Amino acid sequence: MANFSPQGQAEFDAKVDKFKQDLLREADRIEAASNTGGQQEITPQHVTQAEFLVRQGLMRVPKSGLDFIPVIATPAAGILGGWATNNLKSGWGVLAVIAAIVVIFISEVYKHNKDSR
Repeated sequence: MANFSPQGQAEFDAKVDKFKQDLLREADRIEAASNTGGQQEITPQHVTQAEFLVRQGLMRVPKSGLDFIPVIATPAAGILGGWATNNLKSGWGVLAVIAAIVVIFISEVYKHNKDSR
C-alpha cells in the first residue's frame, strides 16, 4: 500500500473498518425508514445517502443510557435556582443558587462536548 509504518497501517485499517461499520449502520437505517414492509434491500441510493451523512457528520450517533441526565439536570437546576432566589437571605438559598449554576454549567458543557464529537 502507501508508505505506512506498521502502526500507521494498523490505525488506517481500524479507521476504514469503523467507516465501513458506520456506513452500513446508516445505510440500513435509511433503508428501514424508506421500506414499506417489502423485502429489505440496501440500494446504491441508500449507500450514497449514507456516505454523505457519515462524511458530513450528520449521522445519528447511538446515545448511551446516561445521556439523558444532563438534559433533565439543566431545567431541574434552573427551577431549583429560581426557587432558591426567593430564599437568598437564608444560608441555604445562596448555596442552592450557586449549586444550580454549577450544575447548569457542567450539564451544558457536557452536552456541548457530546454533540461536537
